[in-house]
Amino acid sequence: MKLLANARNFDLTPAIERYVSEKFGRLAEHYQFLNEVHIFLEVEKNPRIPRSHRAEATVHLPGYFFRVEVASKDLYASIDALLDKVTRQLRKQKDTRFTRVEKGGQSVRFLHSDTETKDFDDALLMAEEAEEFMYDLENYAQSLNLKSA
Repeated sequence: MKLLANARNFDLTPAIERYVSEKFGRLAEHYQFLNEVHIFLEVEKNPRIPRSHRAEATVHLPGYFFRVEVASKDLYASIDALLDKVTRQLRKQKDTRFTRVEKGGQSVRFLHSDTETKDFDDALLMAEEAEEFMYDLENYAQSLNLKSA
């Protein structure tokens, strides 16, 4: 996973950069299909803005991306809230992709695999065999209904 952090209206200190990389580095362990996470941190100079510390993230996945934005009174609180929102979206996206696998789609697990074609061919063969079985089962059920009628 590639992690990029930028700051607007303030200097990005090594401590903040380390905090962001520690927090968002954990995402790569749980979501191996992540391509890139781009984080923008901003501090508004206007005293009338109560939640002056903003954090934004753009997350790139294979075939999909999303953007999340959070604002609070503290920069570290904004980063934590941003991580929570990104994690929620990633979990939702992972569930969606696994649901598609159950309906015949490609698994998230095989998106960056070297053996992607072999595994996909095996899955395709299993799906074809299951389809043939269902077809034979339907024909058998129809023949039983015709005989009893």
